[in-house]
Amino acid sequence: DLPKPDRLLVGSSRHALGQGLNLAENAGAALTMLDRHYIYTNGIINIDDPDGILAVTAANSLSMWVNSHGERFTNETGRDKDILVDLLNQDDTTYWAVFDETSRDGVSMRGVEWIYNPSDGHPLIDNPEITTKADTLEQLAEIVGLPADALVASVERFNSIIAAGKDDDFGRFGNGEDLPNTVAEAPFYAMQFFPMTRKTMGGVSIDMDGRAIDADGAPVPG
Repeated sequence: DLPKPDRLLVGSSRHALGQGLNLAENAGAALTMLDRHYIYTNGIINIDDPDGILAVTAANSLSMWVNSHGERFTNETGRDKDILVDLLNQDDTTYWAVFDETSRDGVSMRGVEWIYNPSDGHPLIDNPEITTKADTLEQLAEIVGLPADALVASVERFNSIIAAGKDDDFGRFGNGEDLPNTVAEAPFYAMQFFPMTRKTMGGVSIDMDGRAIDADGAPVPG
């Protein structure tokens, strides 16, 4: 019942072409529920893909997230299905993870062959095509196209609830526990994320004995 995303990236490997499903179907097996797939919210455009369709699965667990209005909109560490609901109900189904120099080491990634995590020359953080870096929040907002006043106000609010030890806005933390870093020490960073489909929940039809079956429910020979 959710709105469709403006842009949906593909989070599986460039080598995942569904050939196993083709083999099964050619052998006579039926396929089922291929329209069911799992949507993640932490896709970054893989700049090695000239079509801009493939994603890198990435995150920064220490960051705050803002929508296209420069406002927080969800519990950044909540259940991914809840975050998906919050994301798809935004005007633009994308968001930016905003963090400062103290939270740089919170970036993680997976899903591509060239993954590595150096302290310098990081393939995501230090790539200007992926991550925007600025000396002030106002500059950061201008570069990525966010309302500067709103972003500054959101960061100030985020820092204030961290100081208070409780997230009264989205319930990310409370009782002074699991506090993220504040966004206060330049340089500041912003990474843009999109929803992505990473795996189908369908596949080859099988019976309760794990045998592939055809469209009539009969086991496929062999």
